[in-house]
Order: sequence, then C-alpha cells, then structure tokens
Amino acid sequence: MWYQQTLTLKSQPRDFHLVTDKIVSQLTSLSAVRTRLLHLFLQHTSAARC
Repeated sequence: MWYQQTLTLKSQPRDFHLVTDKIVSQLTSLSAVRTRLLHLFLQHTSAARC
C-alpha cells in the first residue's frame, strides 16, 4: 500500500530544528501503514544549507 500526503511546517529562523514530532503529528493515517519507510521531499530551496 502506498500513501502520499502533503505536509506543511511553519517557517523557522535559520538554524537546526528537530521536526520529527511535527511531521508525525500530521501523519494521521500512520497506524494503517504496515511497512514504514518515509521519503521526504522538501519543496523549498531554503531547506538546503550551503
């Protein structure tokens, strides 16, 4: 079974931020998924640090 969902996180000041709890709280159907392999695609270029 494949499951796809778009998540939105609030912008934060430039720094290192733990986002695991914020992501998991938005995955409402996580309990229905048996094999848990998560791929994240960040759609904003400021998510990369040079």
